[in-house]
Formats: sequence, C-alpha cells, structure tokens
Amino acid sequence: MNTAFYSVCTSLYYVFSQLVHPVKVTGGENMPLDGKAILCANHQSLQDPLVLATYVKRRMHFMAKKELFKNKLFGKVLSALGAFPVARGQNDLGAIRTAFKLLSEDEALGIFPEGTRFTDGEMHEAKNGVSMIALRTGAQVIPAYIIGNYKPFRKMRVVIGKRVDLSDLGGKCDANTMQIASERIRAAMISLKEG
Repeated sequence: MNTAFYSVCTSLYYVFSQLVHPVKVTGGENMPLDGKAILCANHQSLQDPLVLATYVKRRMHFMAKKELFKNKLFGKVLSALGAFPVARGQNDLGAIRTAFKLLSEDEALGIFPEGTRFTDGEMHEAKNGVSMIALRTGAQVIPAYIIGNYKPFRKMRVVIGKRVDLSDLGGKCDANTMQIASERIRAAMISLKEG
C-alpha cells in the first residue's frame, strides 16, 4: 500500500463526499486501531470502499473483484490503495493467502460478505469466505452498515458495531461452523441497519 497516495485519495474523497452526500459515522470507536481486524459491510456501490477507507479511522485493504484490475492503470491505483484481486464465486487461494498474510501482519481487511453489489438496500446472504478467514486467523470481526444511496445532496450514514463474538466456535472451519459464523455476522450487520 502506498500510504501517501492512500491519504491523498481519502482526503479528496472526503471533500467530495461532504459536498455531494455528507457522511455521518456512528460507532467509530468500535473499530480497533491496531491488531488484525475484518470490517464487514454491506455492498451497494463502487463508492463503498472509498467511504469506509475515508471515514473509518484505520487504513484498510479491500478485496476487489479481479475484473477491476484488467485495466492496468486502474489496477495500479487499486493496488496503491491497498486493494487486491479476488475471483468471485471461486475458491481463490491466492486472494485467501493474501488475506491471511495481511492479517498475520496485524493489518485490517475490508470485506463485503454478500460477495457482490445489491442496490435494493437489503442485506443479502453472507458468503462463508469471510467467516473462514476470521475463524482461521482469529481476527476481530467488526460489522458495519452503509445507509443511503449516494444520491446528490442526500445524507449518508456509516454505522459501525461492536465485535462479533465467534470465540465459542473454537476456530473450527467445517461447513456447519462457517455457516453459523456467517449467520452471526449477517445478523450483526442487519441489527445496525435496523437499530
């Protein structure tokens, strides 16, 4: 990650967003400022990673669909911002290894558990990828919800919740355990929207 470039991009986006669709953050203190962590948020727009990178007080690395990296220039920009490619709908071992490496270095990941964008404002099924990574690494899982639709001059909210407790699952990664973890993460995210 190019930290200077990251700071410039988030600063520029902050100015843009405050002019176009002001963002208010609730629960920012719930995001740990150090140690391995996974921020799990709903996904409705290509702006979601920028909103989280700008308004969460922690530099993050995001999984981004590999198609976004096909354009070499845009791919370089994404990489400089700390993003790395993932093949959606597949067991992308390269992306999983990258996630493990970053978390082993006490970095923070931003992951959208739904696996793709949904524009209906609802929280859809959480895929098991995020729960597998969390269970294997012991990273803290922090739920978040982006409320609003990015329409000009409409306010946006980012709500960040308290850590999702997966400690009783013992780090197991069988299908049943991952499903339980995914459901807990999804429920925690929905509670932020409804709360």
